[in-house]
Amino acid sequence: MVIFRLCLLALTFSSLVSCTSTYQNYAYSFEQAFFPDSGVNLTADEIAAQKYDVLYVTSGNRPRALVVLAYVEQDDRKWVSNDKAMLVTRNGRVVKTAGFSTDLVYSEATVADPLQHQALELRQGLSWNSLSDWSSGDSSVQTSYRISDVQAETLEIAGMSLPTRKVTEQVTFGNGQTAENVFWLDPSSGQVLKSLQYIAPFFSPLLIEHVTAAAKLQALTKQGEA
Repeated sequence: MVIFRLCLLALTFSSLVSCTSTYQNYAYSFEQAFFPDSGVNLTADEIAAQKYDVLYVTSGNRPRALVVLAYVEQDDRKWVSNDKAMLVTRNGRVVKTAGFSTDLVYSEATVADPLQHQALELRQGLSWNSLSDWSSGDSSVQTSYRISDVQAETLEIAGMSLPTRKVTEQVTFGNGQTAENVFWLDPSSGQVLKSLQYIAPFFSPLLIEHVTAAAKLQALTKQGEA
């Protein structure tokens, strides 16, 4: 089932500049309220009060930005920033981008990605590969992943403390360069709450904080304790 958000009737990579006036006004209000020079920093109550799901995204050394869930299709979630950049995530992993100097236009696991297949046990030594295409013209670029560590860790996120499973994976790109991705997952649902992702050697690392999801989990915990 496809769910439309923010009055976007057709949000695609090629139509980011053709948003409705409703969305433009909404994005402008976010810019004015939540994009100080030092980066956005909402309280847990402010996050819970948001009408739409939001993420914190930090790209390299840039200030932390707020992005809004605009569109959901099956397992893909499309998040849009006030400057019309877009990330597409599949259970927390970035699988497409738009609006960056070089964009990831396609990514598919050739061996099951355990983050996207909850039936797979997340354990040390598990490995898989993906193929990706880039707007630079590079196609069928292979990247290899291997889980190097899984452990329990309390995550501090937007003023909240939540128990998580911290999954560290070693990444090897097609040119031989390596990096380390980290994902913090809710132990019960497997939902990604925070991640540090290197999606290419030439792409700034992305720190992504699923603050709305964290706020909802905290609210459920408080209800259970009441």
